[in-house]
Amino acid sequence: MDTAKILHDYLYEQPEHPVPHAGDVVHLVYPPRPGDIGVVVNTAADDVATFTIAVPAELMTEAVNDACAALVRSTGGSASSAGTVAALRESMGERAFDERIGNMVRLQFLSVAVMRTRVLPFLAPRILSSGAYRDGHDYSFQAQVTLRPSAELTDYSPARVSLPEPVEVSDRDVNGRIGELMGGEVPWEQVGEAQPGSSLARMRDEVRGQLEAKARDEWRNACAEACADALAPRLTKTPPTRHVEMLREVMANDYAADIVDGGQDWDEYVARPEFDMEEFKARMTEMALTSLRRGMVLDAVAERAGVTLSEAEVRDAVGLVARGHEDEALDGMLRTCQLPQLLESTLRIKAGDLIVRQALRAADAGGEAADADDAPAATGADAADARTGRGEA
Repeated sequence: MDTAKILHDYLYEQPEHPVPHAGDVVHLVYPPRPGDIGVVVNTAADDVATFTIAVPAELMTEAVNDACAALVRSTGGSASSAGTVAALRESMGERAFDERIGNMVRLQFLSVAVMRTRVLPFLAPRILSSGAYRDGHDYSFQAQVTLRPSAELTDYSPARVSLPEPVEVSDRDVNGRIGELMGGEVPWEQVGEAQPGSSLARMRDEVRGQLEAKARDEWRNACAEACADALAPRLTKTPPTRHVEMLREVMANDYAADIVDGGQDWDEYVARPEFDMEEFKARMTEMALTSLRRGMVLDAVAERAGVTLSEAEVRDAVGLVARGHEDEALDGMLRTCQLPQLLESTLRIKAGDLIVRQALRAADAGGEAADADDAPAATGADAADARTGRGEA
């Protein structure tokens, strides 16, 4: 599959059908096209969308070969010749190998279906049917996703909120980070001032830049969250209980995984006298509810203001974790159904920049500012201004 074309079509082409929202009951058909899959989407009143995906034989063969190559690479191999694939199949066992390849292929085509239909899933999708595939034959399967909750705002005027002040990076912060990188405390009083152009000076400049970028991102996120929280009471709907419970479970599992990764046994952790399970559940519920409200606010603002993404902005987002390898990372995200999540989070960041900019303008103007109807879609430069506190804001 051509990841670049799939991404381009998602960003710049009109969807073939209106994108269904939670609560909609629709039957949508996306017929097969040359070099593409066919998709049927059925949504139900319980906010679940069922995908039936038909994959032509030629695409299936290509996807199986790509999955074999990716699996070989994941085990440390550098090539995917027939010999290396056969050796891996033998070491894994034929059944386990075929199941693994089948899961990879189904997830990839579900990702393609999500991109084509624009039906972005809430949390992880679920493959319903996983029948055996045969090389050279057409293939079909079903999957389900929960639709994201959505709502409008009763009022799109800027948020009235006190925003946090940006945090300045100090010399002590820089020195502390260098000490961490060097594996211990550095006796700076003995080192003295770094000479301009020295390796120590260059290291300090690099570390300071990294810390300042991190501080800007944290400040931007804090401002966006504050604005979204201020706008949340204007939502026309509250997050559905089902979505809150699903997200709460994910957050609780992530919390438990962090405890285990930190070297503690989860059962022993919850057995401590000071641990209150009911308080823990209530805290997870509140966190899930807050997260859902923020997402719904940002989605509503993005739709109302016409906020969109460009390919350059998507590649910039990918570059944060794979600088210089954006194409390979995008291919991998498409194969694992992570690309739709990246697009959702990147669009929400951009919507967050917009509401922060509007709030700052409103504060500068004494409460008078254009609402989201009149606001242009945030550009990359505008977003950078919002993150750094420079520009018109």
